[in-house]
Formats: sequence, structure tokens, C-alpha cells
Amino acid sequence: MHSIDEIARYARKNLPYDYIALTDHSKASRVANGLNEHQFLQQLKAIREVNERLGRDFVKSGAEVDILPDGALDLSDEVLGQLDIVVAAIHGSFSRDNTQRLIKACENPNVAIIGHPTGRLIGTREAYPVDMQRVIEAAAATGTALEINAQPDRMDLNDEWARLAREKGVRLVINTDMHQLSNFDYMKLGVIVARRAWCTAEDILNTGKWKDVQAFVERKRKGTPSRGSKLLSWLHG
Repeated sequence: MHSIDEIARYARKNLPYDYIALTDHSKASRVANGLNEHQFLQQLKAIREVNERLGRDFVKSGAEVDILPDGALDLSDEVLGQLDIVVAAIHGSFSRDNTQRLIKACENPNVAIIGHPTGRLIGTREAYPVDMQRVIEAAAATGTALEINAQPDRMDLNDEWARLAREKGVRLVINTDMHQLSNFDYMKLGVIVARRAWCTAEDILNTGKWKDVQAFVERKRKGTPSRGSKLLSWLHG
């Protein structure tokens, strides 16, 4: 496990990014040592301290919050609203139809991105039952982005679903799902998926400046989504 300071300094030295976002798992993800509300607030303070040492607002605060079986989120809206970016994802109850669960997460104003939307693990687990056309429509209606998770065992969304999302006006985010520093290199795989989906830079939210990402998040939180536009790597703990 790398410290926030180590991650930030590695990225600043080795990568051409204007910003990175730290999105640890929430408390329901016990296997991933998910954080509770208090721990996320502590992390928010630590991120500010790291940015002060760096002399710039480089690390953005975030969370990969679990979508619970009833569609509720694993962290309070009070805490989620203090973070720069929120990814919501399913990490359990894979055998059920999870369509409505994902749609409900899209409807939460604090959720900017749905992470690895089909839940597949290549060679290990098939995608859970989900009507992705309905999820894509919900993402378009609510101004929620969908993730292209670049981990080699996920590649989720795949190029076909990513292309449909693009055609429906849904913004996409390429995320390395990083767990160690070498995983930053996975970004290249996510870019390949996006290209296969006929995406341009305008389709990928994290090709823009941070002010563009921030505007996207604020529109979602205010309930006024609109389609708008260096690569960002969302970091998982």
C-alpha cells in the first residue's frame, strides 16, 4: 500500500497528468479494506496536506462507493458531497439482475461515474445480469459518466457498450483501477478500448482540464446535466 504522498510524487515525476483522483473503496468492501465516513474525511484532510507540500492542487479526493443490493450507497450523501469525484460500483450480489440497482445509483446527484458497469472479470466471472441499454439510457438522462476500467482482467465497459454509450451522448471515463504504481500503465489499454469504440477526446471526461471535470460534477449535483468536455487516472486503494 502506497501513501498518498508516494503516489502523488510518482505521478508528478513520471506521468504527464494535470491531476489524479484518489478513490478508495467504501466500508462494505471489506476484502479491499474499505473506508468508513470518518476515514474518508481524514483522507480528505491528508490530501489537502499533500497538495500543500506539492504547491499545487494535484490530488483530487474521491471514493469508489459500493452500490448496495437495494441501490442505496454505502456512504452518506453528507460525506459524498464533500468529495471532488464519486464513482459508484457493484461488488456483490452478482447473480441477481442489477439493472435497477445501477439506475438508482445514476439517479443519486453525488454519483458522477458508474464503475465497471457490467461487473465482469475476464476468464473468472461472467458479467452479472444487467440490461445495459437501460443503464446507458439512465446515464444519459441523469448526466452520469460510465467507466472504461482499464484493468486487464476487467476491460469494462467493453468497446461495444462504450460505443453505444458514446452514441447516446454519455461521457466516458478511462480509469486504471490502480492498486500499485506500475498499474498506471494500464491507461494505454483503456485508451485502446475507447478508440475501438470510436471515441474522441471529447467523449472522454478525463481528457479535459480539471475545471471541465468539476463543472460536470457540479451540473450533476445540481440536477442540470449537459454533455460537454490530459488523461486522469482514478486511483483505487
